[in-house]
Amino acid sequence: TATLPTVTVAGTAAHDLTDPYSRDYNRPIASTATKSDTPIMETPVSIQVIPRAVMDDQQAISVGDALKNVSGVQSGGYSFYDNATIRGFDAGQSTYRNGLRQPYITNLETANLDRVEVLKGPASILFGRIEPGGLVNLATKRPLDTPYYSVQQQFGSYDLYRTTVDATGPILADKTLLYRMNIAYKDNDTFRDFAHQEHVFVAPSLTWRPNDRFETNLDIE
Repeated sequence: TATLPTVTVAGTAAHDLTDPYSRDYNRPIASTATKSDTPIMETPVSIQVIPRAVMDDQQAISVGDALKNVSGVQSGGYSFYDNATIRGFDAGQSTYRNGLRQPYITNLETANLDRVEVLKGPASILFGRIEPGGLVNLATKRPLDTPYYSVQQQFGSYDLYRTTVDATGPILADKTLLYRMNIAYKDNDTFRDFAHQEHVFVAPSLTWRPNDRFETNLDIE
């Protein structure tokens, strides 16, 4: 009998799924459930991630818009308040930013968000007192060691216009100190008469990375 020779195929993936800033819709890793880089497939809870690529393609300007992509989650639909119901439980007091509880979630801005992670089911063993339906974790953008600049203008119904600016890059030549600045301005009416909204959002951040084993971040909003 004839034996076929070994065939070896080598190549480079178009998208690196382990890259937190990948433009791919698939995010195989989420830190919400275990506060570590454990893959979602190895985490014994239900986690769904809405990456930045989805928010950009859908032009989502609120967290409520992004949460429409998650099964079992209903947005509250308020004009002045971002609220969600997860598996029938109010998640208003179960919203986190980078793993830290953020109880007041009025008009959350998406300009500096890298992804939105939704954990479904009880998770009080890691996060303390939360509703049994689950929680929403907002992960912000991190500074990059490659310069990047972006300006975007959006228009919408009810005299909505929104301008966003995103700038990032290294401060020092050795790339140990990085910065990022996200700015957003939004002005709009609502479907209610005599109701008007105006928002100014500024979010600078710094990352100090003296070596490949240590990193500290400073975020201000």
